Amino acid sequence: MQKSFSRRYRIPLFVVFYAGVFAALALLSYFVAIRSTAPQHIVSAKPYTFATDFTYIDLPRMAVSVSGNNNMVHMQIDIALEVAKKDAPILDGYKPRLVDRLNRFFSKLRPSQVTSPDSLPWLRGELLKQVNDADLPVSVHAVWLQRFIVTQPTAVYSHLVISPSLPTS
Repeated sequence: MQKSFSRRYRIPLFVVFYAGVFAALALLSYFVAIRSTAPQHIVSAKPYTFATDFTYIDLPRMAVSVSGNNNMVHMQIDIALEVAKKDAPILDGYKPRLVDRLNRFFSKLRPSQVTSPDSLPWLRGELLKQVNDADLPVSVHAVWLQRFIVTQPTAVYSHLVISPSLPTS
């Protein structure tokens, strides 16, 4: 009797199985099609900025003396700020505030922080942080050290981007 049952229902079970597989695939493709044609939230891209969209604002030359641990260091610093061209006129009115903030920052440094050649990348990052924390109405993209001269009474250490002529004493 079992042989006759399996032979008797073999073909209908086979047809039902294949029909079920095709129905499942059709249902799956229907849900995928609905999901892919649903309206997506489009994130608006930022407008592109090109290198020509930026300008440089020169700050006045700063002369700062730093002392610590019986060591005195004198620094001459020329800084340029990279800002968007449309923001350059706005930033001109904030130069005194920026120079004051940077002078205070430099005066808090230790001589060992500015005399090593490895200090320049760290210093550029800290200067950018100080400038952007100054409550300016514009964003400063980069800080460029045009001149950074560190002198001690016994030796001269210079980290220069633009090499000026140094007096030989």
